[in-house]
Amino acid sequence: MLALAAAVLVPNASWVAAGPEARSLGFATWSLGAIGALMAIVMVRGRPWVAWTGVVILAVEATAWIGPAAALALGVVGAVLWVAIAQLLTWLVDRAASDTAALTELQRAASEWLATQEGTRRERRTQVQRALSLAGPVLTRTIEQQGRLDAADKQRARIAEEALRDELRGAALLDDAVRHALGAARDRGAVVSVLDEGGLDGLSVEERARIRAELARTLTGAASERLYVRASRHDEIAVTVVGRSASDDGDDRVDLWHEIARKA
Repeated sequence: MLALAAAVLVPNASWVAAGPEARSLGFATWSLGAIGALMAIVMVRGRPWVAWTGVVILAVEATAWIGPAAALALGVVGAVLWVAIAQLLTWLVDRAASDTAALTELQRAASEWLATQEGTRRERRTQVQRALSLAGPVLTRTIEQQGRLDAADKQRARIAEEALRDELRGAALLDDAVRHALGAARDRGAVVSVLDEGGLDGLSVEERARIRAELARTLTGAASERLYVRASRHDEIAVTVVGRSASDDGDDRVDLWHEIARKA
């Protein structure tokens, strides 16, 4: 608003003070260049409508005081060029800044994608190595015996198969303590099913460690014939452990029900 006020007041005051005979002289037309420079600064400051409005006001005033030909010759053309060049340069700088920000975002996305892929490959290698350590001895024994396995070998094969299924269906629930507790439960003859439906998603490393430690303690103390471990997206409960065993009358009964809270 101050710049527009200057565009209105300064040229008119200069021409009024100069008088009719001297309105085309330098000390009377200096305001054309001054207001043009001011509007170029306003344009660079991000006010294009104000800048062009000031140029239009300046052109109208100059035409009214000294005529269109003299106005164009003594500074109006320069004011228009300054403002136009300022707008062009501002647009180019803004475009360059926008392109730089877009490139930075693309580089960040590419880096995140590469990191994700590397993490996926590392996790895949870990899974393969764990699968080989679990199934390798059983497969070797099966090949050596040409498929003729005794009861103990079949039991080891069943335990290895269930352990592999745990890695595929509930990897987020597992650590060394949980794997050891699951293995101990299967060694005593229990059937264990582990299913992760995202129960640990969004939790911190410390919260996951707490939940896994409690799960390992629960499995270690369980005596059920069948154990079901399920991690769901419940708002309050992260993991539920259910144990079932055959009762005296032959029907199944729930002899273990343990819920692990999402938050401590």
